[in-house]
Formats: sequence, structure tokens, C-alpha cells
Amino acid sequence: MDVHGENKYCFSLQQGGTSLGRGPRLLPLLCKPTKRRRTELRRAREVHDPVARELQTYIDRSKNVARKRLGEAIRTSFSDYGATFDKTIAARQRRQSIVEERLNPLGAEMRQYLSTLIAAAVAEKDWETAALTGQAQE
Repeated sequence: MDVHGENKYCFSLQQGGTSLGRGPRLLPLLCKPTKRRRTELRRAREVHDPVARELQTYIDRSKNVARKRLGEAIRTSFSDYGATFDKTIAARQRRQSIVEERLNPLGAEMRQYLSTLIAAAVAEKDWETAALTGQAQE
């Protein structure tokens, strides 16, 4: 659980700085497709380009060779992070589409079949079948 009282598998962008003291930081957020979460994901993506430009400026202005190499390594990692972030968003969208278009209708259909089975079992006074079906429905 995090400060939001939600799970730890998605992240929310929050102003206030990183451990370096500047810029946004990521905080855990509930992995539920909400308007807030979509806004947070869009904001996280929007922040990527300005941070990349600032990092490039740092590299260009750095006179110290070791710091320049470190900046380039960070730039490469940051670029990889951005690409992976985009892939993750696409995968989550595919997953959500599958849940909404395929799994939810199947679940509703299965619940209807189980309700029909319970009603038939009660009508026939087959209490064991009604009870077991009720457990399955839960």
C-alpha cells in the first residue's frame, strides 16, 4: 500500500521533485482505468521530452569528460525507459480492451447460466446443487 491507500503496480506523476530535488516523481496509483489515471499517464509522457531536452543541455554544456559520459549513459537509459513506457501503455490498453470486449461479456453470460441453474435447482428442491452453484457463482 502507498500513501494513496492503493496498490503498487501503476504510477502517478506528482510534482515535488525526485531524490535529486527537481522535477516530477512517480508514485504508486491504483491500476484501474479512470479519468485521473489516464490524465496521469498522459502527463508522465508529456514530461519525458522536456526532461530529455534538459538532459541533452546538461551533456552539451558539461566540460568534465566523466560527467559527459555519465550524462550520455543516463540519456540512453532514459530513452530506453521512454520506449518501454510506451510499450507498457500499449500492452495495458490491449489488456483493457480484451477485458472489456471479451471477458466481461463472458462473465455476465456465465453468471446468467449459474442463476438459471440455481433457480432450476431450487424449483426441484435440489438444495445441494443450488448451494454448490451459489458457491461457484460467488
